[in-house]
Amino acid sequence: MAVEILTFTKTHNESGIMTDLPFWVTPAEVTAHIKVTYIDTGKMVETTQISEDGVTRNTTQSFIDDASKVQWKTDPILLENAKNRKAFNAANAIVEALA
Repeated sequence: MAVEILTFTKTHNESGIMTDLPFWVTPAEVTAHIKVTYIDTGKMVETTQISEDGVTRNTTQSFIDDASKVQWKTDPILLENAKNRKAFNAANAIVEALA
């Protein structure tokens, strides 16, 4: 009997106009929180790709279930990180879009 695993995916695209401007770097403590809370528990898998010209970064998060995605979207540590990332992107003319 096959087990069907449903995933709920969120795609986050960022595009800048200059290749010498770095993208937002998530602070180490937030990265550690994501690893322990979501990746190590199997709640989420994340992939990131940067275009060859270095101006577009595409990050995709796939969640094992809707509850895990809701937990991510309401996590106060991640909400603060998102606020800081959006401010950085706005200050550096990086266009951010969620799909």
